[in-house]
Amino acid sequence: MELALRLLTAGESAFRLVALLVLSGLTSGVCEAGHPRFWVRQLAPGVFYGPAPSGEGDYRQLQRLGIRSVIDMRSFRVLAIAKERRHLQRMGIAYEQIPIGLDPENDCQLESLLRRLASERCCPVFFHCSLGRDRTGLIVALYQVRYLGFPPLVALEQMKRRQFNPRLTGLTEAFRRLVSQQPANGADAQSCSLHLDSIYDAGIRADARL
Repeated sequence: MELALRLLTAGESAFRLVALLVLSGLTSGVCEAGHPRFWVRQLAPGVFYGPAPSGEGDYRQLQRLGIRSVIDMRSFRVLAIAKERRHLQRMGIAYEQIPIGLDPENDCQLESLLRRLASERCCPVFFHCSLGRDRTGLIVALYQVRYLGFPPLVALEQMKRRQFNPRLTGLTEAFRRLVSQQPANGADAQSCSLHLDSIYDAGIRADARL
């Protein structure tokens, strides 16, 4: 009986040791890979975008890409914003906040952000909102139309494929306004405006079903 108890105790100790080693390895892997929802995509040479970084691995990924400046579009999440600013400053990466709301009535902020992204002094630059999907998707589409020569409808379709939420009509209205100011693409802008109307109507119908 005593021998059996000793063997059971030894077995439990071995199991605990193995479990600790496995958990340690898993935790290390998560830290090295960064936050599982974090990703980085390239929009143009020296211009990158994605969701907000949060884990140590996320910041290391930005550092490996040679990012010199980060532009944060979030207008809330005060504690997360302050933490990101401190973290980037410790790494020697410039941090700038250009807050963009979900219903941007002032196009000056959007214009300022687009100019900053086009400035070589910022590059390589990484810009983000919270999820890298809605406000970020808007800026990606506007950048494509203004600086990469994308037809507005093509930029809009890509914006939708990036899981843009069509119920955020304030962002689609901002896209409509700024695209309509592109004189070389007047016909495309008009088609894009009609397409945005259909997206808006689809969002209204989806809301009605909820």
